[in-house]
Amino acid sequence: TVTPPPLFSLITGVDPAPLHLNSWFSPYSALIPLLENQPAEKKDQVLQTIKEKVLDHPVVHLELASMTRADFLLQLFNSLALRVQSLGLNEAELAFLSEVLGGPEVEDSVESVTDALVFLLERAGDHPLSRIHFHCLTYHIIAEKSGRWKDSDVAVAMGTLTAALYACDTPQPLAENHELRWRGAGSTPVISENRGGGVTVHISPVLVCRRPLKTVGRGDSISATGLLYTTILS
Repeated sequence: TVTPPPLFSLITGVDPAPLHLNSWFSPYSALIPLLENQPAEKKDQVLQTIKEKVLDHPVVHLELASMTRADFLLQLFNSLALRVQSLGLNEAELAFLSEVLGGPEVEDSVESVTDALVFLLERAGDHPLSRIHFHCLTYHIIAEKSGRWKDSDVAVAMGTLTAALYACDTPQPLAENHELRWRGAGSTPVISENRGGGVTVHISPVLVCRRPLKTVGRGDSISATGLLYTTILS
């Protein structure tokens, strides 16, 4: 059995336009081969190196990867995730992270996902982390500390569009290729709600690709697109 190493993506606010869209976000990827199973000294060394290389940038987004060890995930959250401005994850990663931190159980519902996102931002306290971009098959959510980011409603909608186009590898949505499976937003593309603890959430449905052609790298593309359409205010 071969187990692939986790891939953590770090997107920092520096050089202009390295992506397919004009942008001042430059992607940095840190491949951490089986770091979960390395000795504590090695984990500390690698995480310290990452912090030294990227955390001096004005804006850093960390895209989580699936993990199995609670102790390492806790270390990663406390040593790195709390120190970036933005975090990206999917439903499995959110469920495990919330469990490790003693947060609410994440079930297959928008409400439980939202509760977990609010919990994480409240847990961040005064640390830099102020934005979380959640993505699953049928909807995306951007949760943010109110007043810290601009145009997050646009960002989450553009992220869902990217998910649809990327998966089907088409330049525009087509009725024969895409379908709407989550209809909680009604006729609006985005629902924005103020939640407790000074947190605002923006929820947008995904046009799900019926016959996906591309899946590798979709999470990074979603998060990078979301960053292109938003601005950190403080």
